[in-house]
Amino acid sequence: MSQDDTKESTEILGEKKFSFPKPSSLIQHLSSIATLSDKNSIILDAFAGSGTTAHAVLKLKEFDNRNRKFILIAEK
Repeated sequence: MSQDDTKESTEILGEKKFSFPKPSSLIQHLSSIATLSDKNSIILDAFAGSGTTAHAVLKLKEFDNRNRKFILIAEK
């Protein structure tokens, strides 16, 4: 699974490497489950790096047309 995650992040961001890329499909699935009861959810990623959470939420929003939003906090 980690190889697919690295491939996905490289396709999106170029050659920049991340130590532990997360699969956007996993984040999308978890976000879907966590926001079942609220059509206007806000998802917080307090350790944003590559933007996987944003990517997953946007894909999920496109899929089911709910009004999810996200907040990313990145370290410099």
